[in-house]
Amino acid sequence: MANIPQNAPDILPSVSGTPLGSGIFGGSSVVVAQLTLKPSRSIDIGLNYANSYHEINILGTGLTSSDIFALSGANIGLGIPVKLNSFGGTVNFRFSDQLALSGYGAAIFVDDSSGRVNASSTFTSWMVGLHLKDLIKKGNTAGILFGQPLYRTDADGNANLAAAGVQRATPYHLEAYYKFKVNDNVSITPGAFVLFNPEGDSRNDTTTVGVLRTTFTF
Repeated sequence: MANIPQNAPDILPSVSGTPLGSGIFGGSSVVVAQLTLKPSRSIDIGLNYANSYHEINILGTGLTSSDIFALSGANIGLGIPVKLNSFGGTVNFRFSDQLALSGYGAAIFVDDSSGRVNASSTFTSWMVGLHLKDLIKKGNTAGILFGQPLYRTDADGNANLAAAGVQRATPYHLEAYYKFKVNDNVSITPGAFVLFNPEGDSRNDTTTVGVLRTTFTF
């Protein structure tokens, strides 16, 4: 096993050499519970909860620039450990064999775990989507989705909602796709998504991205 350095220019004070994992009791950890419900043939519901601890001040999702400095504030450094309570849910309702409505919502509550600062933040995210099966041709599917990417919606104590200079605005995500079967083994899915107020900052331009995916099934 390679030797893990304990002192280096890129290791901040109070942060271990392995901040993202050094065993169950010596580093970051995540405990997850999930419950799936099917109250009827047309409805599927999923509920989940995660209790997390990070040795450094991050969300650990990789979904937003706020992932680093989950607790944002003048006296809150990257070396502050944090605890997270994350709640989420998904629902899928099938109107028919060809039409379904889906949705999800999530909330992450972040608190200081060091006792050195009085700070907490809340992040939320949600999305709804309409999906159509056998559109135009049997085996083809399409969908449109709209929602809010992960966004800091609350901050208490010494925590700030945003860094200085940020013009806060709720971000939104609009997406559409169409998947068509070329044959039994190949399908192509063109799509596009639009981001409004990217990263929750109205100074950022609305961004449109086109995507194309090819799937091979054997």
